[in-house]
Amino acid sequence: MKNLLFLFFMLFSFAVNAQPNQSPVIWKFDVKKPSENTYTIYSTAIIEKGWHVFTTEPGGDGLLIPTAINIDENKGITISKPFALDGKFVTHDMEYVGKVNYVEGIGQFTITVISKTATTLKGLLTYQCCNEKMCLPPTDVPFSVELK
Repeated sequence: MKNLLFLFFMLFSFAVNAQPNQSPVIWKFDVKKPSENTYTIYSTAIIEKGWHVFTTEPGGDGLLIPTAINIDENKGITISKPFALDGKFVTHDMEYVGKVNYVEGIGQFTITVISKTATTLKGLLTYQCCNEKMCLPPTDVPFSVELK
């Protein structure tokens, strides 16, 4: 019995170690100051070929995870333009799910805020990516940008 348990744990450990660490999306954050006290934060997704990231309004059956941003509380900041996709996206009619909206390759999302003082804007970006065979669990990406 001990040998059987040992064999089971050995095989299980190899199976766990064989799982690839999939990170098909890299996020980059940048900030630009288009006018006095106004800052646009650019969240750019660089998406591996064969994968896609859902837009802020993914459509479908209501179970898809939209790309969203949550900004940590900062009393000196006011959102002037909400978080949204800046650019083109793909709409695809998926069987049993409906019409879904996603980006492939490079997707850029923006949010514009107003701040009268220099500060650090921190938050969490949440997204889900999928390919033709599977969807990965939703992922949270912490970010921090300087508004100066």
